[in-house]
Amino acid sequence: MVEKNNLKVTSPKSLKGVYECAIGNFGIPKYGGTLIGSVVYPKVNQKGCKSFSDVDTSFQSKPGGFPTFLLVDRGDCYFTLKAWNAQNGGAAAILVADNKAEQLITMDTPEGGNAVNDDYVEKITIPSALISKSLGDSIKTALSNSEMVNINLDWREALPHPDDRVEYELWTNSNNECGLKCDTQINFLKSFKGSAQLLEKQGFTQFTPHYITWYCPEAFLLTKQCKSQCINHGRYCAPDPEQDFNKGYDGKDVVIQNLRQACFFKVANESGKPWQWWDYVTDFSIRCPMKDNKYTEECSDQVIKSLGVDLKKIKDCVGDPHADVENPVLKFEQEAQIGKGTRGDVTILPTLVINERQYRGKLTRAAVLKAICAGFQETTEPSMCLTTDMETNECLENNGGCWQDKSANITACRDTFRGRVCECPIVQNVKFVGDGYTHCEASGALRCEMNNGGCWKGAQGGKAYSACIDDHTKGCTCPPGFRGDGINSCEDIDECKEKSVCQCPECRCKNTWGSYECKCSSGLFYMQENDICIGKYSASVSSGSFIWMFILILAGAGAGVYAFYKYRIQFAVPEKLFIFLFLTTTKFKTFQLKASFWESIKSGLIKNKTTQVIDPPSTEEEEEEDEEALGQEFVLVEKTEPDGTIEQIIFSSGADIDVYDIQALCDKVGWPRRPLSKLAAALKNSYIVASLHSCTCPSYLTEGNEEKRLIGMARATSDHAFNATIWDVLVDPSYQGQGLGKALVEKLIRTLLQRDIGNISLFADSKVVEFYSNLGFEADPEGIKGMFWYPNY
Repeated sequence: MVEKNNLKVTSPKSLKGVYECAIGNFGIPKYGGTLIGSVVYPKVNQKGCKSFSDVDTSFQSKPGGFPTFLLVDRGDCYFTLKAWNAQNGGAAAILVADNKAEQLITMDTPEGGNAVNDDYVEKITIPSALISKSLGDSIKTALSNSEMVNINLDWREALPHPDDRVEYELWTNSNNECGLKCDTQINFLKSFKGSAQLLEKQGFTQFTPHYITWYCPEAFLLTKQCKSQCINHGRYCAPDPEQDFNKGYDGKDVVIQNLRQACFFKVANESGKPWQWWDYVTDFSIRCPMKDNKYTEECSDQVIKSLGVDLKKIKDCVGDPHADVENPVLKFEQEAQIGKGTRGDVTILPTLVINERQYRGKLTRAAVLKAICAGFQETTEPSMCLTTDMETNECLENNGGCWQDKSANITACRDTFRGRVCECPIVQNVKFVGDGYTHCEASGALRCEMNNGGCWKGAQGGKAYSACIDDHTKGCTCPPGFRGDGINSCEDIDECKEKSVCQCPECRCKNTWGSYECKCSSGLFYMQENDICIGKYSASVSSGSFIWMFILILAGAGAGVYAFYKYRIQFAVPEKLFIFLFLTTTKFKTFQLKASFWESIKSGLIKNKTTQVIDPPSTEEEEEEDEEALGQEFVLVEKTEPDGTIEQIIFSSGADIDVYDIQALCDKVGWPRRPLSKLAAALKNSYIVASLHSCTCPSYLTEGNEEKRLIGMARATSDHAFNATIWDVLVDPSYQGQGLGKALVEKLIRTLLQRDIGNISLFADSKVVEFYSNLGFEADPEGIKGMFWYPNY
């Protein structure tokens, strides 16, 4: 049976088309994948029987160029020698042009001992193909006319892949003294055993071993040859292991052991453990070798007993080898040798058949596993097929033609057993989107952590700015105080020169990088929101207004200190050194005040009134609308586990949180327990309560219900106008170190800023000051101190 794959000529135009070629029974075909290359026909050594280094010729492809497919003529030496010389010469594949018009044949390895130094056969790794004489002549003509011949070798349909299970069979032999082929076969059984058993146990494959036998013609039944090589009166025979009828073991010994192995599989399969066959054949080859004269029934029985398989059933299956009767097992094996459908007759040992197609290539674990993986319907492959040792390494050549960011060492090229794919990656929980070939862009939450999301960033004078905003799923926007495309550049805006700020009569404007400074003359105080200068002391405005304002500020400060005192006493926080931190931003100063409040002061100054007009308090409906605007929920991180289960980390700033869940989270991080009633009151009276939940969603392959559990939270109290304080930042220890705490605080800050609350503070343990400093918090800005009051009793 000749196994074929497609050969597609993509240039020149005169040769464009799809042709058949025969897969060689050596090297490593790229089952499930493709290989593109440019054909070269050597000027000398055109049959490839000599080393190309002897004729000073190399076929190593140049950087950025196509791999080289070497075309040689058939004849004068073994196919394997041609492939070996091509491989050493730097070729990526070899095409052998037939020397006569005939049906394509399988290029096989030389029989053991017939070739000089034939140990090189096992070292051949490049794929090989036999092409027809007519196609070979056409390629040579095109090359002689200085035309480039490009070919795509396609193995994707070399093996059928109809469903999520692969059926394969191995035609083998228990003889372990037949030279190189027997050694190769035994080494394969040992190395592939673990993979085969795992695939079988998980239901991904159905494996069946087979054994070749032949019958003795009736006219020779009484000859010494038939008597020594056959059992059951000449019905089932095998060659003499040593090819010497006068010494060592006979062919009939091999037939009997083949039968015992076939019966072992039958009994193990009936017990629901067919994978035990791999244990038996490998253990037998180790414990009962011919060279130690242990290739006996007694040694075989010991191996069977050690594996716990019913020995009596196996002996009943073997029957009487001396009887003149048919053996059902061996009769079935002889019938199975005959080809059916797309599978040809089995005549070569060993032969591997996958999904009714004969496998061609090296009998090694990696090569065979890759072929088996190609037999699965796409997306149904087991995880074993997706490991790094199954990769084709096509990405090493010119990055596989895919997108890449060299500065960040990120690529869209991914090697698989089917070949490379250009697919925008997921890096550190950040998903890139695009076509994978020319463009990939970071998207979603935390995208700015990866190469700044591909956006502009700059630093100057101790200040750093970025055009990447985590709240945006994609795109780059220059920060306030800059203009540009956000990707390649953001230029500082000179607000003073453009007269967009600091235009009051008493104002003096000075441009800074990314912002500006505005100062007032004559001891006045500049109000950025309203672009006015006002007096710093009560004499500057109506005394009633400032006294009232002063009382409000004192009341707010008193409320904050009292809240902290209540928190400290009632919740029993351990004695620690706390540092009071303020969030500093470019456009939000430490003492940022609500515009409507200062609008009334401005009105009073301009009209020279002593009565201040204050906006009426918001209605109940407006407050409800504000609360709804604060609530938001989205998926922060999503990842898929090996079993198909999907875990989502969900951020929410409006979800209800169970106090028992918070108490359990506090226990995990080592915080002291708090009274549940007070914990509930703290949540109810908080301005914002942000949370992180882990939501585990089972896939269609797994059973179970959706699970959702609290893994992080933070809350903020506020006067709903100017100030907010962040409390209780918690992250489950098993999820720490993944950037979730940072994301939680950043989202909370952005929510507050969206509500026009720019004065944000928190109390930090000295051990986490650096963490909050990296988020923009500053200790003692402009000399402001956080102060605490403790009772003296």
